[in-house]
Amino acid sequence: MTIDARTGRRRPGPAPRVTREAVADAALDLGFDGLTVTAVGDRLGVSHAALYRHVRDRDDLVRAATERLAERHPPPPPAEHWRETLTGGAVAFWELLRSVPGFVEATLATEAARDVLAAHGTGLTRALTAHGFPPDLAVLAADSVLDLARDCARTAARLVSADPDVLRRRMAERWPDAADEPVRATVVDALLGDPADWFHRKLDVVVRGIATLVGR
Repeated sequence: MTIDARTGRRRPGPAPRVTREAVADAALDLGFDGLTVTAVGDRLGVSHAALYRHVRDRDDLVRAATERLAERHPPPPPAEHWRETLTGGAVAFWELLRSVPGFVEATLATEAARDVLAAHGTGLTRALTAHGFPPDLAVLAADSVLDLARDCARTAARLVSADPDVLRRRMAERWPDAADEPVRATVVDALLGDPADWFHRKLDVVVRGIATLVGR
């Protein structure tokens, strides 16, 4: 017997095959905003009680979905030059965080998600060490670009529902002087423009700064 998601009633027929992977895929289809075990059960056409054979609770559901998402967006292999390795790792992390609605917020709220994503930092740090970075600089560089990716992804998620007119008005209040107009225009363009473009520009600044420390 399966559950009809529209009526909540049982319907005849063989029960769908439910696995942890299927549960994770259903969670990703729904997105992380307001994700619940019940919603995933409805998506799969089974009772939510049946899902507890595969996930212990909502945190474990988030972990399963994060593991599945990380499989779809693995870190890139090390490049020939450290710049490409560092930039590629940061961009891959940005794309991972932006791939499913609500995911970046889930990484902040759920320890299980953070544990899975820690592999990105570990792999990037090891790759930089292999490029000849001192251990402390490898950790600092990897942490800096991944923090940047996370911060930019959070900002982009918040701005999805922002009212452009309200943003312009707030920036006018924050930068009221005529001399501030070029700065105000730049800030507004950054907030309302393509978030990926602004992220890449900020990443370039950070990588250039790291290059001065590395000396190559």
